[in-house]
Amino acid sequence: MPIDEVLISSYAGTACAAGRERGMLVALALDVDDLRVCDVFLGRVSRRVPAMGGAFVDIGQRRSGLLMAADAADGRLPSDGETVVVQVLRVAEGDKGPKLTGKLTGKLTEEIPGNFNARLADTTLGDLASVLASGPIPRRLARGPDAIEALLQHADAGGALRSIVVDDPARLVRLRATWPALASRLQPWRGQASLFEAEGVSEAIEAALSPRVPLPGGGKLIIEETAAVVAIDVDLGSEAGSSAKAAALACNQHAAAAIGREVRLRDLAGRIVIDFIPVRRPAERAKILAALQAVLDDGERALKIGGWTRTGLVELTREKRGPSLASRLLGVCPACAGCGRVHAPQQPTDPLLPMSGEQR
Repeated sequence: MPIDEVLISSYAGTACAAGRERGMLVALALDVDDLRVCDVFLGRVSRRVPAMGGAFVDIGQRRSGLLMAADAADGRLPSDGETVVVQVLRVAEGDKGPKLTGKLTGKLTEEIPGNFNARLADTTLGDLASVLASGPIPRRLARGPDAIEALLQHADAGGALRSIVVDDPARLVRLRATWPALASRLQPWRGQASLFEAEGVSEAIEAALSPRVPLPGGGKLIIEETAAVVAIDVDLGSEAGSSAKAAALACNQHAAAAIGREVRLRDLAGRIVIDFIPVRRPAERAKILAALQAVLDDGERALKIGGWTRTGLVELTREKRGPSLASRLLGVCPACAGCGRVHAPQQPTDPLLPMSGEQR
């Protein structure tokens, strides 16, 4: 089901939009990044790396962006010092800088100076870089939609959006002026309590930050994010009754639906590996993959489901555009420095050795 309701408020001091399907939170947009997907920059190549088929481009951000030859305007790796017009495909995350493209596309919120229309074609704008080179380099030429605007665009395109509730009067006025097509669906929040608290959004966000997701029938998902992969384990729990086979199939079906929601809500991307309850029949495996495809393929992100591996895992990749929800909202634990482990209490290995005062 597409998003039918959007609630706009603030969370952790940041403007936030929550997309819901039949009352369930399925999408979250936090407007925390200065750098946005679809931002357009006039940059300068700082270093070519022919061995990896790319070049680093200075766009005036803390980290240079990476432009691959395949994403360059003419498929050619630009020279050192060359001026290029690029668009952000993925914002910076961790030690990785933003990913860039020279093939500009998308509706932008500001017009590019010099009478160039901000609605850009799927190909480059010719010698735009040379025309604009008279100003400072690097510099931002145009802004992409912020996270809240992007969520509204996606929800409106789904065709089911019926209401947008906003608790900030100033933002409501701006949205009505900017999005006249949505004016009839925009409405102010009239409740006394916080919008997100009253509608259960804050509680749902906290649940989305937990690694454990309960499933109907007693099963659960365990979701772990690492730098290399997102691992999702499906635990049967107490669902296994008199018919373990039927319980496993039911648990996997519940898990596939839940994984689709959680991946979208938590903004999980890159390589994702899922350990379902073991199934061997091709028909049952195909049913699970079809369920995953249905809930994950929203037409917004590139998605590839690789299928079942020889070891019984399901592998898929989802286009990455920035940090996950947990990466945005959670910090590194000072006790374990983010590894998720602390030293266990030391135990004497020899029963004849005296115990410490705390162990007595």
